[in-house]
Amino acid sequence: MTTPIGLIGLDPLAIHLVRAGFTVASSPDLRIAADRVHDLVTEFGPVGCLILNQPRVQSLIPRIYRHVNLTVLGSDQYPIVDDGDGYRTYQLRPGSTVVDVLKNAGVVTDAIDLDQLPPGLQFEPDGSLLDPNLPDWSEWDPDAGAPRRAAEPEAPPHPDEELFAESVRRALRGGAIRTGEAEVLFALSGSGGVGKSSLALSVANRAANRGRRVVLVDANLGQPDLATFLRVADGNLPTVFDAILDDNVRTGIISPLQLNRTRDARLSKVNFAFIQGPTAEQLATGRITASVLAGMIGQVRQFADLVVLDTQILERDDPRDLVSQVIEPELGAGGWALAVTGMSTAGLSNLIEVMERLIRLGVNPSHVMSLINRVPTNIALHNQDRIVAALRELSVHLGTIWEDNEILSRMNAGELASDLPVCANLIDVVLQRIFDMPVEAAPYSPDSGKDRRRWFRRRGKEAG
Repeated sequence: MTTPIGLIGLDPLAIHLVRAGFTVASSPDLRIAADRVHDLVTEFGPVGCLILNQPRVQSLIPRIYRHVNLTVLGSDQYPIVDDGDGYRTYQLRPGSTVVDVLKNAGVVTDAIDLDQLPPGLQFEPDGSLLDPNLPDWSEWDPDAGAPRRAAEPEAPPHPDEELFAESVRRALRGGAIRTGEAEVLFALSGSGGVGKSSLALSVANRAANRGRRVVLVDANLGQPDLATFLRVADGNLPTVFDAILDDNVRTGIISPLQLNRTRDARLSKVNFAFIQGPTAEQLATGRITASVLAGMIGQVRQFADLVVLDTQILERDDPRDLVSQVIEPELGAGGWALAVTGMSTAGLSNLIEVMERLIRLGVNPSHVMSLINRVPTNIALHNQDRIVAALRELSVHLGTIWEDNEILSRMNAGELASDLPVCANLIDVVLQRIFDMPVEAAPYSPDSGKDRRRWFRRRGKEAG
């Protein structure tokens, strides 16, 4: 028997509470979160519910507090002014732990194992979540006052010494200890609009949240857009071009700390590092080529667990030599590919042609995974079966990610979707194949969709 709890405005906490034994209703979208809490109350009766105070929930609190055991959390931006009438309040301050908040809310029961929460998991005063046990990569942050190039660069440390030092740093931070070179995963597609980039982000995010040291690389040289997804495109952060100028890949890596400082404080924290794609002006210099990118991957592999590369759409003529100079050599050396397709015949055809080429070159088909993404739940089964049959000839087919409005809602808001039930299981299967990690998320089947009366709904005009 688990303990149900609703979270509104606190979605990053959901995955941790699930591991501790809670049944959680949550979403980064406030309306969807409120609907899910409504469903939870319908199933279990009055449940514990935590709401992060903000203007958009002011109209929700009077509707919901009689039906749940409500605790409203105040942040430094939207503090608690008065004690709640009929519900609990808790003002977040530096050092406010999740355990303290849960105990104050009265939702801890015998069914809950608080030891499953990361030790020291706490809220920051702005309401965001801080997990001190995840590696912060602070040693990657460049010194803003340092010159671009050292006049006399120091000799690089011996690889054995560097590996040992990195292992010690990881162990002290409580993260997974890296051994050997990183695994490499390419996200591939034969057409646009199939969710390849969002899947690359999701795999990187889920692997990092599960303790791996991950570097996400925007290898779409023609149209890099991961920075836009992450909401850091205007952050004046380094790109792959900076790494090329300094002949040092670390110069171009944006650490999680830098990413989170640049992202809106209301967005959830990310735990992976990022190499941003070039601007159009930087690409026009001709210095960023597929062969240069291949060399950079080799450097990154020395100090990471996983390198995830979001690639450009695969074309038959391979105009930037990405397939011939980067993908083929890496897969031939034991790398991995995640081939993503939608229901488009043209996109599938391009993808199949490249996959056939890889197999002809001797790439191990067990290292090529495939899935169908954004499939409408009302699609004719024979159309889907046709695509599955074609993919199984050339890859390990993982399954289907169904069309889901919440994924789009999250991505549009700058949030990541890696923990959503619609895709978390298949992402875990990807990580299981690469690292032999256990699959944590349950398999997903499309919800039939029920028409229920909601709390957070339109009344002539949008509430809040």
